[in-house]
Amino acid sequence: MISGTRLSRTHWRWLQRMFVVTVALTVLINVVRWGGTGRPGPLFVLGVAISSALIVGFGALIAWLFARPRPVIARLTARQVVLREVLATLTLVSSACFVFGFWIDEVWHRQAGGFGDDFCWPPHLLIYGSLALFLMVAGGGLLVSLRRPGSLAERLRADAPLTLLALVATFLVVSAPADELWHRIYGKDLTAWSLPHLSLAGGVTLITLVGASIALSLSPRQNSWSSVFEMDYGHWLAVGLLVVGTTVVLQVGTTEWEGLPGVLRETDAYRSAFWQRPVWLYPVVVVSITAFISEFALHAFRRWGIATLVALLVLSIRLAALLVMRREAERFGLGVTAHALLIAPALTLDLWYAWPRDRPNSNESLTVGLTLAGLAFLVVGLPLIDLWLRYPPVTAATIPSMISMSLVMALVAGWAGGRLGAWLGVLERPTNAAPRSLRAIWLSVGGVVLVLLLVVGVLSQGVGPAEATGVGAIPTRQTA
Repeated sequence: MISGTRLSRTHWRWLQRMFVVTVALTVLINVVRWGGTGRPGPLFVLGVAISSALIVGFGALIAWLFARPRPVIARLTARQVVLREVLATLTLVSSACFVFGFWIDEVWHRQAGGFGDDFCWPPHLLIYGSLALFLMVAGGGLLVSLRRPGSLAERLRADAPLTLLALVATFLVVSAPADELWHRIYGKDLTAWSLPHLSLAGGVTLITLVGASIALSLSPRQNSWSSVFEMDYGHWLAVGLLVVGTTVVLQVGTTEWEGLPGVLRETDAYRSAFWQRPVWLYPVVVVSITAFISEFALHAFRRWGIATLVALLVLSIRLAALLVMRREAERFGLGVTAHALLIAPALTLDLWYAWPRDRPNSNESLTVGLTLAGLAFLVVGLPLIDLWLRYPPVTAATIPSMISMSLVMALVAGWAGGRLGAWLGVLERPTNAAPRSLRAIWLSVGGVVLVLLLVVGVLSQGVGPAEATGVGAIPTRQTA
């Protein structure tokens, strides 16, 4: 017979899970709705429903395999260390390729407009190369997991971080062709928030979070909090993965507010979808991203200062990208607004967790810290949005909705990021230091050099698909 206390706790856990699923689906459906489609109707609703069901099913599989408490590991073997270092490094290299390809692809589309015969243009080749590396990560992780003895579930659970990374990478690679299928069914004139784009960006971001967990597992588990100045190679590898993941989700989430020539309303599907979005949405998107990533980093690393470090590196990469493509950035009005807005709430959270307290991981500490971070974002961010962006307008009519929605989503997104970071940050993380492998460090250096060479090669092709692939004239489309 189950006691009333235990039953109530069981019910409470299920209510929490159902609440999280409901909120996640609500956010996903609304984001897709604001993304628009060239062919609305029952077929579009069916496509969103099928895609949402697949995402929920994948999440349920992850929960079934890994949600239960994991055993504490004293030390990793030398083989495990090498394998985890190699997979974490490959994840960083492949996700970095994706980020740079995604960024250059956006600039080229802004210049050339529309969707022409762009399947084999250089930015897409960079993205395809990243997907091929993700496939290697998925195949390698699954091969290691499936070669173990026991039932299928036991084999998959045996090394949870590697299996989790392999499953997420598999989901990303399998879902990648959906972008072309989606375009064929629902039309080419889509926004950055079309469901395939969200799946790609979300998949890459999730891979970087899991990769950060694997990189952190190379360092011993710690119960107390410390500063960001006490980090080793595994920590810095994890920082690089978080920076890449944040860059991806920021680009997809905020790029359509960049470079608006004005606030005139247009009639085609792309512009109509953008102008139908709530006026309060931009600050809510930015504060949700920064709250999620900052809380994830803080609870995974348990080091105050890590949120600000990630925010500053994200801003630095954006500045470097704009410097390299200075002419195109000036032409299309690309800036650093969203990236700069990360710093104030991230710094606030770092200061909050640097203050000694008995229970820094408690829900009460999480709630107060996120409220302070949301207020810091509003105090600093709203004036900067009004100063740097043409849209949305920050006026007496829009400020109340911006404040209320931003605070609510800061709490929701931050809570999700903190809980995910607390789980992945200790997932099969040993209590003792792991042996170091120089080969993985050299692999990291070589991977970074390879990415830089690929990016330089793409940039040397010039900007615009007509010059790069000879596809001829592509109809020009003005930005919204």
